[in-house]
Amino acid sequence: MRPVALCAAGALIGLCGCHAPDPGATDGATDSATGAAETEDSGAGTGPQPVLSAAEVAAGIDGVLSGVGLPDPVSMLDVFIRMLDAGRDDQCPHNPGPSLNEMFNGCVSTRGYTYAGVSIFQPAGDGGRGFFLLGDCFFIDDAGQRLDCAGELELDEPAGGAGFSGKVTGTWGYPPEPGWIGRTPGAAVWMAGGPGSLTLEGGYAVDGTEVYFHTAAATGLDGGDGCASGAISLRDDQGLWYRLDMGDGCDGCGAITAAGVEVGEGCAEFRGAARALLGRMGWG
Repeated sequence: MRPVALCAAGALIGLCGCHAPDPGATDGATDSATGAAETEDSGAGTGPQPVLSAAEVAAGIDGVLSGVGLPDPVSMLDVFIRMLDAGRDDQCPHNPGPSLNEMFNGCVSTRGYTYAGVSIFQPAGDGGRGFFLLGDCFFIDDAGQRLDCAGELELDEPAGGAGFSGKVTGTWGYPPEPGWIGRTPGAAVWMAGGPGSLTLEGGYAVDGTEVYFHTAAATGLDGGDGCASGAISLRDDQGLWYRLDMGDGCDGCGAITAAGVEVGEGCAEFRGAARALLGRMGWG
């Protein structure tokens, strides 16, 4: 759906077309900013070793899934547009709609809202709800609360289609909002889904807690408890990733490993978080 020409603009924030590195590719520590594996040998005793218990890992993952929620592009676009509509006047921003042009120096509206940066918005041309939003901007409301809009939001949802795909990359958030938007996570999450199903790849960080989804999927949510599969990783303070493999049991439970060591078993309520995301996007 996204035009190729927009990819060049994405170079402003270095996010166009990039997928988050998979921490599952290494059992050692990774750099928090890039996800790249450190060069040290990940063999036993030579790198960071597990310090978290299985219960602590499961609690950390669930704290993000249940306490914060999963990022979705539709909710953030709604907040972005509401913030524009709440504070704009006929001069600031000087152009209508969600696209902001030539706003690098910013402006303050008569309603006390600040708008700065640039954005490019393109709705789907197929009659569906889809859209693409590229942002390198921030807004400040009349109470001094800042909305960050730096990255890409995308939804591909053809009219009459049986499902959707989308992504949230970069830093998006606005503190007055509930859930993940109010916590302004740094995200690189790709998703696909449909009635009662969702699959996630990528990760996000909230208040220093980082999680990563390895083809984490929930299915059958429209006809009962549903089934969870795939894996979810949690990064500790020393950069070590703990991976919870949800296995084939459908309940989101399985073995937790780190640095090639099994630290125990735990569970993640991925199905509940997936059901909530689908509800926000109109697929619940």
